[in-house]
Amino acid sequence: MPFSYSIDLEKGVVNVRGWGEISWDNLSEHLGHLLSDPALPHPYRHLVDLREAENFTLTSDDARKTAALFAQRPALIDGRLAFIATEPLVYGMVRVLQAVSRKTINIGVFSNRAEAEAFLEL
Repeated sequence: MPFSYSIDLEKGVVNVRGWGEISWDNLSEHLGHLLSDPALPHPYRHLVDLREAENFTLTSDDARKTAALFAQRPALIDGRLAFIATEPLVYGMVRVLQAVSRKTINIGVFSNRAEAEAFLEL
């Protein structure tokens, strides 16, 4: 699975790294593990670094499915997700996720870590 995550309990943030090929199958597997982790902090703050994603095969339908998963998790509604993406296709698809999730969760898309951390108030 091209994802790893760690939970920084002191800062109350989940740090996720995504690399290589990212497809709906491996994203949904990652989200299943992550969202069922009892150690997730509340409110939910999530820093997703996708700068190493090379083959991003997600579609706009996959973005809608991801948004639907987020909507099923009430703890996410007060949370924030900050994505770091530098490859144009990855950046654009995360913006699609941002658009379809706007009523559910506050998502920011950034090209550098400093801006993403500022969005999360770290």
